[in-house]
Amino acid sequence: IPDSGIEMLNSDSLHNYRFALGSTNNLIELQNVDDATFCEEVNITSNGLLTYAGLLMFGKAPYVLRYVPTFCIDYIEIPAPTIQQAEVRYTYRIPEQQNIWEAVQIILRRFHTLVDAPIHIRNNGFATTDSQYNVLREALANMVMHCDHFDSLRSCIRVYTDHIEFMNGGAFPLPVNAILGKIYSKLRNPTIAKLFRYVGIAENAGYG
Repeated sequence: IPDSGIEMLNSDSLHNYRFALGSTNNLIELQNVDDATFCEEVNITSNGLLTYAGLLMFGKAPYVLRYVPTFCIDYIEIPAPTIQQAEVRYTYRIPEQQNIWEAVQIILRRFHTLVDAPIHIRNNGFATTDSQYNVLREALANMVMHCDHFDSLRSCIRVYTDHIEFMNGGAFPLPVNAILGKIYSKLRNPTIAKLFRYVGIAENAGYG
């Protein structure tokens, strides 16, 4: 992005991300570098200029909306199986967020309230969680990674009483039954995908 720089990033968002990264075993060599070096290494910036991925992930709202005026990740909880059956339009709607990282953090917290997370004890004595939360987390990551953030149709998650819908603009180029097993997807936003994978929000192989 011409005439851009690291000062256009929300430092709280960036530092929160780096804190989350510190709890993983990924990019350990970058834990103690300064923000400018970190941003260059993970393609948030390139030669000191912000990439669109960096701005969308961690930017301050005025700059995000200046360069990507259509940016929004919407999340709505609707107290019925359909919009038509709902007595009120919604019971919760995410406030407008400055960037992708801030929106994702709020949505992930809402997901935790929607599903059970049963604990299973494995044969080796260690506990594991088999949770639908992992599926929702992966679906959210895929929605954002494949989104055209310049599309006027907002990405939106609608939580109904019996199902959850994830929606991006666009359509499949072929019927779904003609795509499965025949066409391989190509990431629209590879840097955003890598940033999610570094902190364990997305997997290299999805949950399907």
